[in-house]
Amino acid sequence: IDSGSIFLNGKAMSELPRRELATVVGILFQEYTHTLPSTVLETVLLGRHPHVQSMLRDDPLDLQKAQQALQDFDLTNMADRYIDTLSGGEKQRLALAMLVVQSPKLFLLDEPSNHLDIAYQIKMLDLLTQKIDGQNASLIMATHDINLAARYCDQIILLTGNGGYLSGPRQSVLTE
Repeated sequence: IDSGSIFLNGKAMSELPRRELATVVGILFQEYTHTLPSTVLETVLLGRHPHVQSMLRDDPLDLQKAQQALQDFDLTNMADRYIDTLSGGEKQRLALAMLVVQSPKLFLLDEPSNHLDIAYQIKMLDLLTQKIDGQNASLIMATHDINLAARYCDQIILLTGNGGYLSGPRQSVLTE
């Protein structure tokens, strides 16, 4: 298949206004390039942009959500640091925090454990799945880590390397 359409709630995704799309779909890229000279708090607040009612001042609810995300992702003590001073793992936690405050209904994650040590991989993905469950949202994750897929994914599509794939419930796909 060389072309097609993706539908969200019965509407072609390509026809949705970008702001509306951003309230439905949130993306975590494998490598995120922060180009703005901003602080950690300012960057997390960017996740609220699709929901912003006023461009003149931050809504107290948005600030509250951002502060909670900083706390949840162990970034509170870094709120005033500029993002270009962060390590790779800190930037990944920042990207996850920004995604969570966006509050989309569909989370698309490309290697969400990228740059995170093992303890943070589990802590961050546990937290992320709790947030997603609490928002009644869905998650699609691309990962090379079969252990993380086994722990966090209900349905699996396993690419076999020869152009084929296996798909289905975790228990059916991830077998010996």
